[in-house]
Amino acid sequence: MLVTIIIGILVFGISILICGRLWGLLRDFFHNNYSFFEILFVFIYFLEQAIFILVSYFYSPQNPLWIGLLALIVITTVSIEKVMMDSRIRRISRLLLKKSALFDMSIHERDNILIEYNRLKQEYEELLNANEDMIKTRIKYEEKLNKK
Repeated sequence: MLVTIIIGILVFGISILICGRLWGLLRDFFHNNYSFFEILFVFIYFLEQAIFILVSYFYSPQNPLWIGLLALIVITTVSIEKVMMDSRIRRISRLLLKKSALFDMSIHERDNILIEYNRLKQEYEELLNANEDMIKTRIKYEEKLNKK
């Protein structure tokens, strides 16, 4: 009996570890296939109701027991759906924050590039003016040399 309990605990522990490792993949799959899961949960609710109707018809003396079990099953299904939806909402919120931060960074970088562009444009105009002044000075100097 002790061996059975230890084996049960080990199997449960290993199952939890495997689920923990696969949870990220399941979360990504859910996020990428949201419509599929929405339809799947509608189908699960339908099956639960259909099974309840059939069981209550064939086992009418135990209806209170079946009603209680159905309530537990439906509450569990709703809870699982809620966890999945909350996970999806958190992921969408994180993605939105990341995109917002990237947008803000791009606006800031654009402003820095615009400032640098205006500085370079002003420097170019100053060099162009200085070059024009040098050309005018050279022309005047050549004219003086040619007059002599």
